[in-house]
Amino acid sequence: MKKTIIALLLSCLFVAPALAQEAADSISVTPEELAERIIQEAKKHLGKPYRWAGNGPSSFDCSGFTKYVYKQFGYNLPRVAGAQAEEYRAVLGDMSSLQKGDLVFFSSNKHSNRIGHVGIFMELTEDGRDFLFIHSAGGGVQITKLSEPYYLERFRGAVRVIPDFIILDDEKKVSGGPASAPAEEEFENVVVPQYDTLQLAVNDRRIVLFGDGRWVYVDAEGKVVVPDEADRIVLCRDGSWTVLKASEVRIPSIVETNASAAAETAEENAAQYYTVKSGDSLGKIAARYHTTVQALCRLNNMRSTDILKIGRRLRVK
Repeated sequence: MKKTIIALLLSCLFVAPALAQEAADSISVTPEELAERIIQEAKKHLGKPYRWAGNGPSSFDCSGFTKYVYKQFGYNLPRVAGAQAEEYRAVLGDMSSLQKGDLVFFSSNKHSNRIGHVGIFMELTEDGRDFLFIHSAGGGVQITKLSEPYYLERFRGAVRVIPDFIILDDEKKVSGGPASAPAEEEFENVVVPQYDTLQLAVNDRRIVLFGDGRWVYVDAEGKVVVPDEADRIVLCRDGSWTVLKASEVRIPSIVETNASAAAETAEENAAQYYTVKSGDSLGKIAARYHTTVQALCRLNNMRSTDILKIGRRLRVK
């Protein structure tokens, strides 16, 4: 019996440290906290130089930067921007749907949909028409506004890697009404239960929140009023309430962008090229490939009066 007790005590001495170590290595954070840590990690590298194929931590290219930052939190992103755009959930709707930590994508050419650049969304501006993102580009790791013309005309969409911040309970119903806000007259005899409402301050009107983020309020006379759909009040995971900024600016569909990019790649793979030689003219080249000068100009973004340089690679089909 005494030997058994001693054996049990010895086993506890070895097991307990292992359990303590496991607990010390395990933490739990909300998506909001995780996103904030991701941005703080990204900011640590501000000013570090851009280098093609740079994987960090001393230098980065764009996708090497996003991959490195997310790897610090256990996410193994694909290495190139185009693959990152295809790997995760597309963010839909207007720009107020974006959340901190989302990946935002840009094409390398304003006339193309092929993804060539990626950054990390930081925050929406107050007017809801612009946002800040952190990325590695010429000049190194930096924070940029979408409204810069180069990026605005190349913005092609966004994806979400981490969980959503906002958890909406679509099954919650106000007594006498459905989850989504119906017409005002349907509220005439509704008794609003306390647990479906909130008050932002003592003198504020009673606000009724619906499962889809829309809301109504009860005025001083007890009448239910449906406000403009400018803002959405939503319940956050941590139990706090927040107002989502409205935006009229839509997020491009990254799904459509990826499909278009795939079509562009297929078209380019099927394309045919010719290298200009001495004595060539657009007319001679067009005749050789049974096409027209106008078609050649269109394919190569040139004019019929442009001088052909020997060695130039022309697309002919």
